[in-house]
Amino acid sequence: MEVKFVSKEAHDSFINNNTQFKLIILIIASRGETYDMFIKCWKAYMSLYPDVKAFFLFSDPDLPCDVLITEDSIINKHPECNIPGILIKTIEAMNLCNEAFKYSYLLRTNLSSFYNIPRLLKYLDSQSRTNYVGSQFYILPNVPQKQEEIQFVNNYLEKKLDDKFVFLHGAGFILSNDVVENYCDQILRNEPKVARTRGVADDIAISIVLYNFLSPATFSENGFYFPPEFRSLHEHKYQCRKLIHPNEYDNEKIFHVRNKKDDSISDNSIEARRDEVLNYVMQVRYYYNMPNFMSEIGPIIMTKHDLKNDFVLFDHDKEYDPLYLNAIPGETDENIEGEDSENIEEKKDDTDNQLSDEIVDLNTSLTLSEDIVFDESPQLFA
Repeated sequence: MEVKFVSKEAHDSFINNNTQFKLIILIIASRGETYDMFIKCWKAYMSLYPDVKAFFLFSDPDLPCDVLITEDSIINKHPECNIPGILIKTIEAMNLCNEAFKYSYLLRTNLSSFYNIPRLLKYLDSQSRTNYVGSQFYILPNVPQKQEEIQFVNNYLEKKLDDKFVFLHGAGFILSNDVVENYCDQILRNEPKVARTRGVADDIAISIVLYNFLSPATFSENGFYFPPEFRSLHEHKYQCRKLIHPNEYDNEKIFHVRNKKDDSISDNSIEARRDEVLNYVMQVRYYYNMPNFMSEIGPIIMTKHDLKNDFVLFDHDKEYDPLYLNAIPGETDENIEGEDSENIEEKKDDTDNQLSDEIVDLNTSLTLSEDIVFDESPQLFA
């Protein structure tokens, strides 16, 4: 695999970095007017902490190499798409970070998610450094549009689980370093069964491979099927479904805020996602004490119309965290909110949608001391 860097500085910060990072953050990203606003918000705070390293994950089929690395981005040579693009760029970034960095945890998230990093680091101080898998967890609803994924899961695990299979939410999951390494090792073996996971959504694909090496999954009292290492982050997340100031929902446990009003809507224009962008700007201003952040927007004044919460979930979107409901030790079942499932806002690559018996080469093994080329005049981020 040929890896290029946009500059010597990007190379040295990636290759010659001896920092013991507590957290690596990988942010699924793409370009567009709305996405660029979220990127600007992320950039305001993601590099403030010396023991945290964050990268946007992009795809570009026209790259002159397999991977191009900047100071804050890892770009993969592949079309920008949901399936299998998000999974592929996540796997390649995980492999690269495993080769380059020493770290304790890895967070995989997306552009519309805001994180209070100090609170997250404080939370991780109390968690296991090994065999840790944290997320808000979801199940596949037993509805017609999910039958293909349900059948895939049942075949993969050789169990008729239907809506009892528990998986990580793609908007934010945290893995300890050893879990990331074990996951990447499963991928690098390139066994046909694992390779076929590229035909389903990335959060399901990643979750189901974890079942290969974590402790054996069992059925909970409520009938849900998951490994004992899974730890619910339900009480640490808030989802903004309307324009709302952070002081209306904030509490000391929350470190993840998802800015998505309705996961079933695919309109990502700035007009359609105005409130979500404004929510993110307010979160940066509020949590990071940056009152002048994006001052060109001016004060964010909420009218009575803005404050009206008239969003109603469809029945098939009324999901919840099955682990949170199961009351994992140290957690309660109070104040449970319905959450709808992840729907990443990229066009689907139909050519890779069908499950196949073909062995797919996802081997991205790399010795970082080899195949390194500097590209001093990149065209991607002019």
